[in-house]
Amino acid sequence: MRNCLAGMLLAVSLVLTGALGATPTAEAIDAYQLGEYKAALPGLTAAAEREEPLAQVYLGLAYYNGHGVEENDVIAFTWFWRAAMQEYAEGQFQLGFMYTYGYGIPEGEPDPEGKAIEWFARAADQGHAEAQFNLGLMLLAGSGVERDEETGLALIEMAARNGSEGAKRFTGDLR
Repeated sequence: MRNCLAGMLLAVSLVLTGALGATPTAEAIDAYQLGEYKAALPGLTAAAEREEPLAQVYLGLAYYNGHGVEENDVIAFTWFWRAAMQEYAEGQFQLGFMYTYGYGIPEGEPDPEGKAIEWFARAADQGHAEAQFNLGLMLLAGSGVERDEETGLALIEMAARNGSEGAKRFTGDLR
């Protein structure tokens, strides 16, 4: 599951880093994508502390996966949360993922499934295909929310149209 998460972000960020040009943040992200995690960390950390949400997501992934740092879901959660609070869809999606699986969430957090729904919905509203897919699956299953097959299927079909490979496979299996 951890590798799937990193792969999805890698595909999205390859497009985004081209738009950034050769900034220090872009160079840090390039280094991360090349597997040069220790070299990437100073630039990612500096950018994340400047509240750059893409860098915050990458730093969260570094801690989540233990890339160049000791794996730490609590720190990963914190960086995803900071990106999510800036209405950054990828940060919101990652936060939804963390709530779904219970990774790094604050101790005693009430209703983690409800929080996952909330964050997936916020990212889905911005057109984030994987968030649409995950939210659709949760609605289909009634996981953390009242079961709603019609809305769940509509979200999964939207996610497939927006490029989610999982949603494409899922909708193909229904036909």
